[in-house]
Amino acid sequence: MPEAHDALKQLEIRALDLLARREYTRVELMQRLARPRVEFISGRARSRAEKARAAAAEVAKAQAEFDSEDDFDSSRSALAAHDLAENIQVATISPEEIAALMDKLEAQGYLSDARAAEAIVNARKSQRGILRITQELEQKGVAPETLQETLAELKKDQSKIAAEVWRKKFAGLPLDANERGKQTRFLASRGFSFEVIRDVLAGAVSLEDKE
Repeated sequence: MPEAHDALKQLEIRALDLLARREYTRVELMQRLARPRVEFISGRARSRAEKARAAAAEVAKAQAEFDSEDDFDSSRSALAAHDLAENIQVATISPEEIAALMDKLEAQGYLSDARAAEAIVNARKSQRGILRITQELEQKGVAPETLQETLAELKKDQSKIAAEVWRKKFAGLPLDANERGKQTRFLASRGFSFEVIRDVLAGAVSLEDKE
């Protein structure tokens, strides 16, 4: 079907445009391309759909005007509805076609979960703990083995990263249970483990040798 082929080509162009701006994971790019579906409609199909909507509005208006009169032609309304259904034949992309496109982009080196994961880690690591970053990567569909490889180095620096985040927020170590709870909740919300938080709030983490 020519229109479906055109729509698929437009989808590939859009995918390449998105990937030229930043890295995406496979799942993230599929979700982005699947929203909104109207962008997959070819120009001709879009025009037909717009005309169909306009015609539907006219039919609804006419029915409202003549609904209380005996001379309203119900068969005409039914025929119009049939014509509208025939006109709204929009070229859409199936999930299988999107998956095949993802395979093609990966094979060509345009799409890489590993690169996308690394970009996310680099953007988040100075402000977020490994738990929050892991959650984000999982939501974006990064595979467990890629997660482990990407986060291996980051695990070593969690205590010092947490200490730096803590230092920017608080003036000093907690002096009572209330303040300790406040500081603990803050660091936990940033994605640091309770073991790391314990060390930071115990003053056991030094920033002197932080590179």
